[in-house]
This record gives sequence, C-alpha cells and structure tokens, in this order.
Amino acid sequence: MQKIDDLMERLLESSRSFRKRSGRHVLRTEDVVYCAFSTPGFSVPRALAQRDAARRLTRFGLDRSQVAGRTVLDLGCNAGAMLFELTNRGVLSGRGIEFDLDKVELAREISRLSQLTQLQFEQGDIDRVDAADLGLFDVVLALAIESHVLDQNRLLALLAEVTGQVLCFEGNAGCDIREIGTTLLKLGFDGIEYLGTCDDDLRAANNRRPLLKAWRTRRRSGSRPFPGVSLPSMQSQSAAEVVTHAAMALRAEAAMETSGCAMPGASASPRFPGSKLPNIGGAWRWPVAGCNGIDE
Repeated sequence: MQKIDDLMERLLESSRSFRKRSGRHVLRTEDVVYCAFSTPGFSVPRALAQRDAARRLTRFGLDRSQVAGRTVLDLGCNAGAMLFELTNRGVLSGRGIEFDLDKVELAREISRLSQLTQLQFEQGDIDRVDAADLGLFDVVLALAIESHVLDQNRLLALLAEVTGQVLCFEGNAGCDIREIGTTLLKLGFDGIEYLGTCDDDLRAANNRRPLLKAWRTRRRSGSRPFPGVSLPSMQSQSAAEVVTHAAMALRAEAAMETSGCAMPGASASPRFPGSKLPNIGGAWRWPVAGCNGIDE
C-alpha cells in the first residue's frame, strides 16, 4: 500500500509541469494527475486526473476490435496513461517517447508493477528523434504536442514515416487542424477524419483541442492488416467530417468551393441522409462544415 501511495504522490508531482517549445508549462489545475488510466497493479481514478485516457481512446474509435494485436507508438507519452489504457484493449506492443525522465521512470515502474512487459518507455526529444530509429507502427498517437515542438513540418513528416495504418492526432488550442490534415494527405495518408474537439479535460475551458484521425487504406510493409480503415466502416461521431484522398482530391478542392459543394455525379450519403457526396476520381469527400450539412 505504501508503494501505491508513493507512486501517486510522485505522479502528482510529475504532472505539475511539462516541457514546451521554450521552458516549462505549469498546469493551472493543481493536485491532479495528468491523465486517468487503469492497469491491474495501479490505476488513477477519473476524479483525481485532469484528463481521461479511456475517453480519449473512445473519441478516436480505438476499441478492442481496432487495436488488439497491433503495435502502438505514443510520441510525448507523459507518464504512459494512453499506452496503459491500450493494454486493456489488447495491443500487441507499445512504445512511448517522453522528454521528461521522471515521467519515463514512473511509466516504467507502473509497467513493472502491472507486469506489462509489452510496453517500452524511453526518454527522447521529439525534435531530434529519427524515424529510422523508431520504426513502423500500426497505430501512432501524437496528442497535444504540435505547439510544443520546434518544427511542426518536421513533426508531421515524422508521423508520416512511422505510421503504418492509423494516426490519432490532437492539436493544441488554436492550431489550424485543416492545414494539418491537408499536409498529412500530401505526405501520403489516404484519408482524414475530423472529430471536433476533445471533451475529457477537467477544465472545461481546455476542451478546445482539435482532433484528427488519419489513415492509410493500403498496408505498409511491416504493419499488420488493420480493420475498419475503409470508408464505409469508419466509426465516427455524427458531427465528424471525413475526407478521403485520391490523386485528384486536392485539385478538386477549388471545384468544391466554386460549386457550392455540389459536384456533378454526387450521390446520396448512406451515413448522412440528405447530404451529397461528390465522386472525386474514385474517392469520396464528405461535405465540409457549413456546406449542406455537417457542422463540427
């Protein structure tokens, strides 16, 4: 029991601040652990945490059917909450990279306590880490780190290199999530799903970080076949917007804008009755917010 109490105290202390682009960011919320999670040997209850790992996974649609038997990378993993929660959903292995050594040591200790041998935590600088050293992962998490890196373009290029199938991206408040989505398409992702903003932060004012899910429809060498990446089976929230990419998709943006989102060959949407889906070179684009339907 003393060991558990000591771990909680150290988590509370470690959660007080984290590295940002220059210096340290000190959390306004006091006396809470950064993120709630559950493992067989140690758990942080939701009432004692600023954020909720289980809810964050649910928002990205990462249930057991999506992640069981998959490899996961979490860049900027803090004390490991997201990977800990993913072990409850059957991941094959997980690797977390975190700048703060005290958070890495806590994550390792919790892993040992719960015998989560499939997880690995390392101290590392995302601004310096190399894609070749990381390798390829079925699922990649990049949550609320984009405004804390020195070079956002380098980060996005890194994410494109290490993602085998699905990328779950949370921006910081104020980031241009549409621009990020467009950049990811240019970097080789086949589809983007915009999921609105987070809703798990204890401070309601913080629930404005935009969420994005990017995927590849074709499996990259070294990644496992991934269920649910084809458009008809995407499990998105009703307010989400999905964009799939084909060779003509980016060029079709201008046509979408000038045509008021109604393009020749549009057909009724099976997911949003009454909306129209333009056929773009064999791919589909769901109507953007403010154009005949979906409002994030």
